[in-house]
Amino acid sequence: MEIDQRSVCSAIFLFLTLLVSPSHLMSSQPVEYSTASSPKSWINTGSSFTEYLSGFDRATIILLRETGPRFFCGFACYAYRFGAGCLFGVFLFHNRTESEGNAAIINFPQVAWSANCNEPVGINATLKLTQEGDLLLADSNGRLVWSTNTTGKGVSGFNLTDTGNLVLLDQNNAIVWQSFNHPTDTLLHGQVFVSGQKLTASISPSNLSEGRFSLAYSNTHLVAYAKSSPPQLYFNFSHIFPESNYVQRFKNGSFGSLIFPPLPVEQFMRLDTDGHLRAYEWGGSGWTEVADLMAGVDSGDCGYPMVCGEYGVCSKGQQCGCPGAASNETNYFTQINYREPNLGCSLVSAISCNQSQYHSLIELKNVKYFAMEFLPLTDETAELENCKQTCLSNCSCKAAIFKYGQRWSRDTCLLLSEVFSIVNADEDFADLSSAFVKVQRSPSPQTPSPQSQIPQTPILQTPPPVVSPRRKATNVAVILGSSFGAIFFMLLMVIICIFVVRKKSEYEENEEDYLDQLPGMPTRFSFRELESMTENFSCKLGEGGFGSVFQGSLSNGIKIAVKQLDGIGQHKKKSFLAEVETIGSIHHVSLVRLVGFCAEKSYRLLVYEYMCNGSLDKWIFHGNEGLALGWLSRRKIIFDIAK
Repeated sequence: MEIDQRSVCSAIFLFLTLLVSPSHLMSSQPVEYSTASSPKSWINTGSSFTEYLSGFDRATIILLRETGPRFFCGFACYAYRFGAGCLFGVFLFHNRTESEGNAAIINFPQVAWSANCNEPVGINATLKLTQEGDLLLADSNGRLVWSTNTTGKGVSGFNLTDTGNLVLLDQNNAIVWQSFNHPTDTLLHGQVFVSGQKLTASISPSNLSEGRFSLAYSNTHLVAYAKSSPPQLYFNFSHIFPESNYVQRFKNGSFGSLIFPPLPVEQFMRLDTDGHLRAYEWGGSGWTEVADLMAGVDSGDCGYPMVCGEYGVCSKGQQCGCPGAASNETNYFTQINYREPNLGCSLVSAISCNQSQYHSLIELKNVKYFAMEFLPLTDETAELENCKQTCLSNCSCKAAIFKYGQRWSRDTCLLLSEVFSIVNADEDFADLSSAFVKVQRSPSPQTPSPQSQIPQTPILQTPPPVVSPRRKATNVAVILGSSFGAIFFMLLMVIICIFVVRKKSEYEENEEDYLDQLPGMPTRFSFRELESMTENFSCKLGEGGFGSVFQGSLSNGIKIAVKQLDGIGQHKKKSFLAEVETIGSIHHVSLVRLVGFCAEKSYRLLVYEYMCNGSLDKWIFHGNEGLALGWLSRRKIIFDIAK
């Protein structure tokens, strides 16, 4: 594999400008105080641009608490792994150390509460406590992102308490508004969970926007559910023994009657991206899990909605597959990523409401579905055929789960608008169901409709001339010889075409097999998928000697950079595949990760993580001395790279 000098120079500059330091967050000139009065405003001026394993790379601290559990209120901006953007909120951290200049390093920050997880803001965003008593968050262009809506309520200032609660106070120090009343995905020690409130998990560790899972507390019931229409419950704990029917408190070692080992001062509870409710403590070198408070969910790990992704089938040992994968039926499903089967399955042919006549149901026997356990009791008995026909007649229905009744229960039907993970249960299990999953069948070949018969006007013809028998035989021989020759020639051409097409098909299949068998290969995308992700390659980020780079987004919202390579034909295919295999197997915090690639026909594209801070030369060759890296930082970078 050839390596040119420009690639070597670029790699050297990359190593000299990236700092590898685990789970730190750089802040600009922190001020140690925990109260602020109105009117006042703060600008997000985080100025350190180094990458950290915690995802965050810089902060602007507004309020700071370092007695007992350590909290700060302000802006935290996350690195390219999370996409560009900053959150305003309250953050729990382990300790704070001074760095060169007037900056401080916040170690191991965790989001305790955020005002704008669904709408990150940029540098120069503004937080303002108005004269009228409203706390406002505006982006750098002045667009209002979030507000406490406390205008006219006598707010005179705000405070960050020693429990991590951000409160707005009036002149009598009475609480007008508090962040504890608006939890995101985390509960802190001493925080109350009031009936009607809910926790909502993030989409993923790389996307902090609200995801599918929520946890709510209502009338002595702690319930967790996956968002769909209607919501699908997967956890319902009714024996929680609260302080009252409407209030629950996160204490040291307990949450109601959910008991776990007592935690130190630095602790929090979070609804994680996989739907588990876990308690965390400081473990000496990072935040470690103390307890999974939903460990008693029926069916074990398979009982969680997304353990095997959408349409995934979870078997013993948490093995994930697709519906019908072990049968001889037509394959209606394919895994999203064969190397990560827990990501789920997708339909080969999407459900089309305009072709409902081709909808069909495939049956999965001896299964369980988590939401069936929490259906309300009813005196009505469902009928199997009626359950199936109701799903087929409703385009929004993606599957029907039919639970066979026993002597103590009735037959039950559940219609699903979204299909989460299905549990493949044992045949001897007494409380089993059947899943009828809707698929789109291909239309069968249809014969063309006969043309309408049009009456023809008779045409007068002259009688044919009289031909002698000898001449007639000669003409017949000529016609037969010409016909057989033409037929032979056509058959020969057809055989040649079939041979060429088959050889080409075998070549493409060998290429497909070779690509799929490479170890450590990243996700492979089709060219059409990348066209959709980049909106037909409309947003061009730049252009180099090997091709152009375009901005795009994955289906989960994560931004990507798609590099379309030019001048790489079939004769350079092995070099391209070797390059993809090499880059795809490298995982390092200082290197941009290769998300996927496309090798379809003559198209050769590479899909990288999107670098929100722009081109590298922006931070090396610029006229602003305030953004330049200090020599101590560069020396530390070199030593960390050597390690």
